[in-house]
This record gives sequence, structure tokens and C-alpha cells, in this order.
Amino acid sequence: MSEETKKEPPRKVGYYHSPHTNVIYRFVLGDERNPEQELPKPLATFNRDTGVLTYLCEDYRMRFHSPVMNFMRKKWSWEAKEVTFWQGDGIMPVPAEPEPIEPPAGMKAPPPPEPEQPKIEILQPVQVSLEPEKPKEPEVDRSAMPPMPDSNNRNALVEWVKRWWPSVPQPPMLSPDDGDKTPEFVNWISLYFPAEFRERYGVEGEGDLVETVRYLDREGVWRSKKVTRRVLFAKRKTCITEKRQ
Repeated sequence: MSEETKKEPPRKVGYYHSPHTNVIYRFVLGDERNPEQELPKPLATFNRDTGVLTYLCEDYRMRFHSPVMNFMRKKWSWEAKEVTFWQGDGIMPVPAEPEPIEPPAGMKAPPPPEPEQPKIEILQPVQVSLEPEKPKEPEVDRSAMPPMPDSNNRNALVEWVKRWWPSVPQPPMLSPDDGDKTPEFVNWISLYFPAEFRERYGVEGEGDLVETVRYLDREGVWRSKKVTRRVLFAKRKTCITEKRQ
């Protein structure tokens, strides 16, 4: 369940794309029943020239990807060609905005709520039954485990995962065009087998990548500026790695 649908009562949710920093912000305003508001929350960066959507952390990608993509398609008529997330610790820092971020058009802050009379609730005793914890998955002796099979030999790779890593989901299918650079496979191997991920793609470490982005200013003039973002450098470019220029 996404972040937008699990809160009751519903609140107004909108998104704003900064033309200065390429950061996508999430706005949440309340209504008469639930006036609680949230400060603008940066979720991701989106480069309209390259079509790359980069979430500030993996948690944001899992929680907000579906509503963000729906909003981009319906409201902005944009399409992400590549989706990734920051591989560093915590949440990726974003540059400061040159001007205050305002709620998107159509979102209006609700009036202040009227004071409510305090309610007194009488607590009733509840009978609680404690269930024993489920047994943990038995540990697997991996002392004789062979190296990970080649990704092109899917049958061998699937059997290897089942035999030595029974709790890991099966590897995604590789597309004929992308091979082992298929985004689903890259995300899978980076999440469950980070050592093999670093070796396969030649991960070198984090660093700053300077890019030139174009944006439309308030006067309707296209301008360019350089933007620095934190990336994971590697010898092979994937959906979550960049090659040094």
C-alpha cells in the first residue's frame, strides 16, 4: 500500500518539480477533517533531458514510485526512461533552492480546525493470547558453495539460488537487449549479492558527477547550468552506476 492511500482521512497530495535543482517535492495538505500538513518533502531528482529518475534512497523508491510515476504521466506528460536510487548512506542530500517552494496549483491550505471537546474513553480489558514465535529458517552450510553461475545460464543460476540461498527470490529474467544490465537484474544482484555486484560491474566507489541541465525560467527562456549529484562510479554503466567521464 502506497504512502498516499494508507492514511485516513484522505489528504490532498501534490508534486512539484524544481526547474533549478531538478528535485521532485511532495506536498501534503489536509482538509476540514484532518488539517495536518507536511513540509515540502524532496523525494527524487528528474532530468528531463536524459529521462533519469533518481530517488534519494531505496525506501522512497519503494514507497512513492507508483504515485510519482502516475503524477508525472497524467499532470506533466513526462516519462522516465531510467529509474534508480542513491546508493549512499541515509538520504541523498539535495542542493538548496534559490527561492521558496510553493504548493502546486490547485492545492489550498485548509482553514484552521475548530477546537474539539475532549473525549473520555473507557478502556475495556482485552484478552491477549501469546503465540510462540515461528522457528527461524535453518542456517545453510555454505562452506562448499561454488561461485555464482553466469547470468546467461538462467537454469543454473536459479538452482544455485535455491540450493544455497533459499530465502532469496529468484533472479529476474534478462532482456535480450540489456543482458546483465537489465534494471531488474541489477537491482536484484545489488540488493542480495553486493560482493558479486561490485565485482561484476567494477564498482569503484561514490563520487560527484557534474552534469549540465536545462530549465525553463519564469520568463519562458531556456537556460543551462551545471548540477552536481552524488553517484556510484563503476567501470560499467547501469541503472544505478555511472562511468567516469
